[in-house]
Amino acid sequence: MAQDRGTCIAVFVSATVILLGVLGTIILVWMDDCASFEPCHNNATCRDDFVKFHCNCTPGWAGTTCEDNIDDCESTPCKREGICSDGINDFSCQCPAGFSGKTCNVDVDECLSNPCVNGQCVDLENGFGCECLPGYQFELCQGEIDECKTEPCENGAICDDKINDFDCSCDPGWSGKTCSMNIDECASLPCLNGAECRDQLNSYKCFCQLGYAGIHCEIDIDECKSNPCNNGATCSDGINSFTCSCADGFDGDVCDIDIDDCLDHECLNSGTCVDGIASASCVCVEGWTGDNCEIDIDECLVHECLNGGTCTDGIASASCTCVEGWTGDNCEINIDDCVDVECLNGGTCIDGIASASCACVDGWTGDNCDINIDECASQPCLNEAECVDGINKFTCACVAGYAGSLCEVDVDDCVDHECLNGGTCTDGVDSYACGCKEEFEGEFCEKEVDPCEAHECQNGAECVKAGLDYTCDCTSDFEGGFCEDAVPTPTPAPTSAPTPAPTPEPVAVEGNVTANANATGNAIEDSVEEEVEAIVAVDSASESEGVED
Repeated sequence: MAQDRGTCIAVFVSATVILLGVLGTIILVWMDDCASFEPCHNNATCRDDFVKFHCNCTPGWAGTTCEDNIDDCESTPCKREGICSDGINDFSCQCPAGFSGKTCNVDVDECLSNPCVNGQCVDLENGFGCECLPGYQFELCQGEIDECKTEPCENGAICDDKINDFDCSCDPGWSGKTCSMNIDECASLPCLNGAECRDQLNSYKCFCQLGYAGIHCEIDIDECKSNPCNNGATCSDGINSFTCSCADGFDGDVCDIDIDDCLDHECLNSGTCVDGIASASCVCVEGWTGDNCEIDIDECLVHECLNGGTCTDGIASASCTCVEGWTGDNCEINIDDCVDVECLNGGTCIDGIASASCACVDGWTGDNCDINIDECASQPCLNEAECVDGINKFTCACVAGYAGSLCEVDVDDCVDHECLNGGTCTDGVDSYACGCKEEFEGEFCEKEVDPCEAHECQNGAECVKAGLDYTCDCTSDFEGGFCEDAVPTPTPAPTSAPTPAPTPEPVAVEGNVTANANATGNAIEDSVEEEVEAIVAVDSASESEGVED
């Protein structure tokens, strides 16, 4: 048997040694026996303590290197003379028959398998015994005891073996456990209606009284079986006799006589009587009914008057009185009222009940479609247009400036008229207007505005245009914004008159007639003042000369 190597634990040692007075380090070389030789077997653990190794053995092993298997059978653990087999830290027992368990200490129960078929099992050492139930035998109680083996049944009876018993199936006429007793079949009084019973082997015989029959004389002989009663009569059986109860209308011992029921039955209105069985009936002539033909048949029950018609019953007949508008035997025909109605202008006549109506084509109305519908009645035309009625239509005659089927469209007069010079066109009703810029005028803004056309310059002054305004260029004799003022004439000097100052030229001032007039006036005023000052100076000099003289 191969052995496993153990695990070696090595202890290492180092030392510092002073040798011969010389300092030095001595290295001791140590050989680890656990690592080198693996001396421990069987999974033992090896420990080297520098001097030698030691093996710590696993359970079941012993010896210096754990090489010895400990004999676990040494203590004789197996009982009942069982044979012990040593293992590793274990043992097993080979037990003798009847015992089991680790140490053969358990007695095997042979009754656990229920070996006894029909009995109670008793466990024994290395065996069992069976206590059989009554009626069973053999080692396992598997065999049934045959109680019929001794032939206990008598008189030919058949034996049926049972469990610890038997039954005998007796032949008819015998009874008892073993069929040894003859049965008295008359003991139960099987014969009826006074009959005499005589016992026999497995039987009996009944001797019946008159009027009875059957094995037990239980049958009353039916004298009615031959149907002696006639015409539906009821036969009542008696003892050796019968009685007939006749149906209505018949008489006699066997009910063979028919009674005439017409003797007491009268048929009216010429009806004929027919004799029946316990009855009579009348065959009525056409138009009558009832047991005695006394009822006039209402033919209106089968004669239907339609559409509100009224039925009148007659004798074997009926007639209908129809409401207005209907005719025919059953008032089923609607009278065509369109025969007398004329629908005009393409109208269609629709027949009704006692009436007719016209379905007019579009555009017409009235009972006969004779009235043209006035489509203008609803005043469909707008903006004062004239509506002209037609057949299922109308036409609108628009006033100037409008268009459309209803004259609902205001015609845009600006479409065909162009305003010039940036003018804006405004549409009216059958008209338009141009809104001109301020420097233009005219129907189409085609004319440039001339402010001098309506100027107010007076006294022959000339109008001078200045944009949208003007100025007045006055003659020499006038002044003012509109040249409305005459220029004043200066007073002459008493001596020689000074040379008059030259008339100043008109000063053109754009855009303002007043500025020109003022300039001219100022020039005249300055000239006059200069002349006056000259005259005053002359007068002053003359006065001075006179004083000196």
